[in-house]
Amino acid sequence: MQNKRKTRQPAIFVRLDPAQNNLPLAKRAAMLFWELSNQFQQCPQSCYSAEQNTLRVIFNNSCIDISDLLDQYGPILGSVGRELPLSITGMTGPFEEGEVRCQGKKDDVFFERFSPSGQDITLLQDFALELGCPSPAEGMFFKDMARHCMAQHSFFVFDRRWDDLTLAKEAYEPLDLFYYRYLFPGEAGEGDFNEMIAALSLSKIQHLWEEYLREGVAYEEFARIYEQIQSGSQVGTHAWLVGLWQAMEGAGVRVRLENGHFQVTGSNTLLQKLGYNNPSAAEKLFLKFMFPN
Repeated sequence: MQNKRKTRQPAIFVRLDPAQNNLPLAKRAAMLFWELSNQFQQCPQSCYSAEQNTLRVIFNNSCIDISDLLDQYGPILGSVGRELPLSITGMTGPFEEGEVRCQGKKDDVFFERFSPSGQDITLLQDFALELGCPSPAEGMFFKDMARHCMAQHSFFVFDRRWDDLTLAKEAYEPLDLFYYRYLFPGEAGEGDFNEMIAALSLSKIQHLWEEYLREGVAYEEFARIYEQIQSGSQVGTHAWLVGLWQAMEGAGVRVRLENGHFQVTGSNTLLQKLGYNNPSAAEKLFLKFMFPN
């Protein structure tokens, strides 16, 4: 890392938002990542240094005025930075990296500027966030969060690997019947279920089908997407069909229709489930996809 000297520019003070400060730390970090993702219209890249316990979240091909950045995002930057070491970095010249450090711990924080030459800086190219993390597990959780940040979806979707991490559990939506863990960057319960389901990637949808084909478990995600389809919405439906085909191929499941009867091979669990009373949403969706007419 380049050695940097404090510039002659005055510190920029920021008044924090008490409502944001009351949110769990992971929610505030998610809010910060998501708002910046919207600002730059991209999913950021990230890397974690175990030696320095530092996460770097980089928005390539971006350029931002430091004063404008702090005017718009200063409160949320400060709300995270009062608990975790936080810096804003970026290129100030062909070979020089500038830095804006968050200082202070209470209701007001301030930001100071540093550069290798000590010269004043106003713009940062290829803007990045640097977060100091209390532990490697928390650092990797924040890295996973940055990886799932999409400007078009407000929900962050995680698998179950972070279930024992307090930082994560405090921020998840209280949804016990769902397979995945959902984090909404705002007050709990304010998110929309349709938006939550829309945030599922193809690989995550495929895994839900794999769980159903292997174990016969129909998690709540199936009920939600089936409700959407029943209400007339087809948005995102194709991913559920493609995910099913991929899961069937991986599990060796085959479906044939002969003389008006269908035959399923390759999954004893599925065979035991099909045709019983009170079919699950997953079974209904499976049959609709296999026999749409």
